[in-house]
Amino acid sequence: MKPPTPTLRIAPQIQGQHVVYEYGARIDSTSEVAIDTEIRRARALYNEIVEVLRALHDAMQAFVLERAPQTARDLVAQIARYDARFREAKAQNDRAAMQEIANRRNEARKALSPQMQEVRKAHKDELIERFYRQIGTSSRTATYACRVRAVQGGLGPYTANQVLEAALRAWKQSMKNGHPPRFIRYSEKTQDTLTIQFPEAGGVAAEDLFTGKRRDVIVAYPQNGFRRRSYTRFRFRLGPATAECYAQGTLQVDREPPHGARVTLVRLIRKRVGPRYRYTLQFLLNLADPIRLEVANRRKPLVALHFGWSFDEAGRQIAGISDNGNATDAHILSLPPSIEADLTRAATIRSQRDIELAAVAQRLKTEWKLPSLPEGDALRSQWEEFCGMPAHRISSHRLHALATCMRDRSVIPEWFDAWRKTDKLAWQSQMHKVRSARNRRTTFYRQVALDLARQYETIVLELPDLKKTTQKVNSTTGEKTELNRKARAGRVIASLHSLEAALHWAACKCGSAVLHLSGEPTVTLCSHCGSTTISPTPLNNQMLCCSDCGSTIDRKANGAANAWKLAQKQREKLVSEYWDTVGRKRCEMATLRAQKASGRAQARRASAAAKEKNRAARIAALDAKSEP
Repeated sequence: MKPPTPTLRIAPQIQGQHVVYEYGARIDSTSEVAIDTEIRRARALYNEIVEVLRALHDAMQAFVLERAPQTARDLVAQIARYDARFREAKAQNDRAAMQEIANRRNEARKALSPQMQEVRKAHKDELIERFYRQIGTSSRTATYACRVRAVQGGLGPYTANQVLEAALRAWKQSMKNGHPPRFIRYSEKTQDTLTIQFPEAGGVAAEDLFTGKRRDVIVAYPQNGFRRRSYTRFRFRLGPATAECYAQGTLQVDREPPHGARVTLVRLIRKRVGPRYRYTLQFLLNLADPIRLEVANRRKPLVALHFGWSFDEAGRQIAGISDNGNATDAHILSLPPSIEADLTRAATIRSQRDIELAAVAQRLKTEWKLPSLPEGDALRSQWEEFCGMPAHRISSHRLHALATCMRDRSVIPEWFDAWRKTDKLAWQSQMHKVRSARNRRTTFYRQVALDLARQYETIVLELPDLKKTTQKVNSTTGEKTELNRKARAGRVIASLHSLEAALHWAACKCGSAVLHLSGEPTVTLCSHCGSTTISPTPLNNQMLCCSDCGSTIDRKANGAANAWKLAQKQREKLVSEYWDTVGRKRCEMATLRAQKASGRAQARRASAAAKEKNRAARIAALDAKSEP
């Protein structure tokens, strides 16, 4: 079988004119309750929309199944039994049973799919009319009706719009996997966002927010100017304008928005950090001109990166980088060891917490007795749910919630309360190390990306299929994937998506083209002689040995050199297509913005004309009544 031919595709990023400015905020104590109330309304709206979507999904499934043949109904019941058995086998970590059940379930799904497709095709118009037209942002849909009720209940209209869009995105994404979206759990949610949007064409001038011309968002101009450790007061509207409810506090303004920038929306973000909350205010700016960084007068034409995440004591190897097609000249990009050390230490703390949690949960089940409580009591409900779950499936959130409920009733054992305090401190240490390491990794990747974008006109990226590497067990076949636990952990530490995003970000600012290489892995060819008789050495699978020319090459350096050679052959054509696509998309976006602005202006004129017509009709009616 002939291997697939490597292909290059362009990846245009239309960025540069939209940037986010984020300022740290300190909220007044009198505003925290109002913010929490608004966030609870937004969460309730999301779950209400999801409830509507799930009900429509169930009704649609029942509609299709009712019109399906009996064989399809039997297969659906059989698949449901397989799902239950698969969950039981997964809870017991029975690999053989999981594989057998998955194979049988896959066969049943293959037999069911064509039958259900025929039914949906035959009743397509009815499905659209009865179900799909109930989903969307139109005023006639059931999902928009939830948004209307939430706004009437006091939720801000722009926040309600964002929640509705988030729920619809979750619907589209989850339906690709064959199930409706899931409800959010408040205890597991660590970040919430409140939004104010400016519907004016292109937003409002940034100066208007600092001069008090807007009533929904006001930021006082800092007396000491925009610089580090400069603070000023701000006000952010909560709920509809008629409620006259505002969140107020102090803003740290370290940089001034660019001259001529327009603000399209403002977000008030609340993040949970330990037992407290941290607030930030984000401004989405539409710039008059894209941001461009200074680059070298004469940049090199092409550089290729071959991604990976192999471990090395000197630093985890992230990518091979080549700018001339010679693997000997290529160099390896490595993650600083201190970053991986902190991430590993955080993972160790998490592992120890999980061990202690399982032991505490088991001890609690055997030693603690529930006092006499009425039916429906919160503590009794949590305890019964807790006892019905195996110890290895109990989360720390659930156990801490149970501990809090016990403390409120003064029935918590001393050893359980001591574990709660110790686990809380361990969690804080774990999260501190994770955040610090991730921030340093992001800074490192951005600096590497900027250095490459400033030096090269075109960047070629060859990434592995990261989606496949996330799977521990193939849900279709039930078989274990090729990567072991240690390899999957290394993928998380490397975070290649962050490096890819940083390269796109830097390339956009420096005016570099980005190409993606996909198809046959480039490591199967020797970059020196082009032979396919290349294989890993016995002592180190990251070093490749060619049996034809006898050369020994690093795996990533070899891949980067081959990627450079493949891209060099098509570089001029692909770069030309890249910038043509970028120009075309920018024109399309400008046309779309103009159309939206024209539509809004037309709607305003129509509304004004309707108001004037109604006003004239009322005056005419009053005149008619006043005549003798």
